[in-house]
Amino acid sequence: MKQFNHLRAVMALVMASFVLASCHSDVDLKNIDTQAELELGIALPIGSLHATMGDFLGNGKVANISVDENGIFHFIDTFPIPAKQYHQIDLASYIIKDAATLKFNIADKTGTVTIYGNGTTEYPLEFPMEIGMEGINDNLSEERIDSIKVTEAKFVSVINVENFDLNWSEIKSVQLELLDQFRRPAGKYVDIPISGQNFGSEIPIDVTNFALCLMKDKSNPGQTVDKIQFKIKFVVCPSNGHNIEVKSDSKFAYNLQVKVIDYEAIWGYFQAGNQMRSTQKLTMDSLWGDWRSVKKLKVRFMEPSIDVSVWHRVAAPLRMYIDYISAIDSLGHATNATWNGIDSVNFDLPYSLSPYSGLTDSVKNSKRFSYDPHEGHIDELFDVRPDTFAYSFHLLVDKNPRADYPWKQHRITKDGTVRGDAIFDVPFKFNTGSELQYTTTVKDINISNISLDSLLASVQVIDSIKSGTLKLILDIKNGIPFDLNAYFTFLNADSVDLGLRLVQDNDSNRIHLPAPTMEKSALEKYGRVTAPSVTRLIVNVEKNDFNRLAETKMLRFDAAITGNPQPCYIEEKTDLTVKIGLSAQIDAIFNFDNDSTKTKK
Repeated sequence: MKQFNHLRAVMALVMASFVLASCHSDVDLKNIDTQAELELGIALPIGSLHATMGDFLGNGKVANISVDENGIFHFIDTFPIPAKQYHQIDLASYIIKDAATLKFNIADKTGTVTIYGNGTTEYPLEFPMEIGMEGINDNLSEERIDSIKVTEAKFVSVINVENFDLNWSEIKSVQLELLDQFRRPAGKYVDIPISGQNFGSEIPIDVTNFALCLMKDKSNPGQTVDKIQFKIKFVVCPSNGHNIEVKSDSKFAYNLQVKVIDYEAIWGYFQAGNQMRSTQKLTMDSLWGDWRSVKKLKVRFMEPSIDVSVWHRVAAPLRMYIDYISAIDSLGHATNATWNGIDSVNFDLPYSLSPYSGLTDSVKNSKRFSYDPHEGHIDELFDVRPDTFAYSFHLLVDKNPRADYPWKQHRITKDGTVRGDAIFDVPFKFNTGSELQYTTTVKDINISNISLDSLLASVQVIDSIKSGTLKLILDIKNGIPFDLNAYFTFLNADSVDLGLRLVQDNDSNRIHLPAPTMEKSALEKYGRVTAPSVTRLIVNVEKNDFNRLAETKMLRFDAAITGNPQPCYIEEKTDLTVKIGLSAQIDAIFNFDNDSTKTKK
């Protein structure tokens, strides 16, 4: 061991002094006293620990810690705001799915006549057709549909005849004509695929890429209709010799059912749906799995901020309403963010899309919440130890005229979701009243094989130890910018407290560690650590304590803020170190007649 080598070096120096002296004068070696009493000190380190401010804030388990250009710790994390549909619409639900079958009187077109079949002559029979939309535009304060850009509409068509002796094979074509409400690049005619079908069959029809306008006046949004108008055209060709009598009640019976209408965009007026009201409670356990392991943590952060960003493709003048943001402790005590003393706030989302911009365009709005009284005073959320964060907000259309939104229509798209995120940035700058505690254990301490004799067993010139005092020494440097109370607990291999006391008049083994020296520049509001405080504790280990000390396998260290901590900055270099050692002051008799072949008594 290093200590023994130091002791041999002392012996070598003693012997060298005799050799040097003999160079200058004659010495009677027979009269040399081979025994001498010497007092020597021996030190033996047994453990050390090093704790940073990050350890105090979670035993080193805090993720998302970074250091800014000024050396200040920051906790930065991003919490997503799940995407939600701004305004949900099922267009197919407005169509009367179980509408009565439309009946077209053939005699209205031909009169009561006989159609003579020759297998070649075709007879077109065209009828106006109208489909009602039930419930559409009934609540204009919530929804008004002016026009729709449809990507695909799926229908089912059923054709029958009444009092008209027509065979299915004698129907040559059935065609729908889309009237003025429609705009379709592929044309206004839609063929109904009758091949392979029969009367009463459900014939699927798929119409893609068209626009439907429900406005009475296309130049002045606001007035709408609730019916869709078509024309339907049957072309019949009776077979040779098959003459069909058209009676006064001869009819085509036609049923058109809507299954699906998928849209790309809808124009009109759209208030935010109920799904845009979000009320959430987030437990610290879910956000930070090690929260429960952090003891006595109340951190009154001085300058926290939350930057909320919202992305959407909704073309409408939107306004956000913050109902509350709360922090709740384990006892249910809550504290709220406030805006100039009020628990709620609302504000415009100032960046808006034009309803006539590209359908894939989106816009981002951002809002900051901070310690500023105008921005939520959210440092007050940390007046409690938060076990739960709760918030409630909702979006609504701003009904007041706004210069940034001069248009009379809104627009929503199929993927018209509103999503966002919140970036939580907490500089480690603490207000008065913070509470922190740090606990760690120094393991693998082995004092059981240490005694005064064992310390000097290999020093052969020691004849006997007359007396010795064993001391436990703790050197502590505190760079954490608070007054701390430190507690030491000596544990055996089973983690049982051995009951050793470092401070005889203090049953808790509490040691006060003063705050470090702190200074601030003229540009800074609060100070930074410039030099740690130094505390040395020296404890005599009596014989009745030594056996318990020898059983020590672990040393638990707890430190907690005491007093009324002052506002301060926490920097990367902020730390605390503890060094623990044994020291022995030895009064021993050295016998220079001893050599390596003699046995010490």
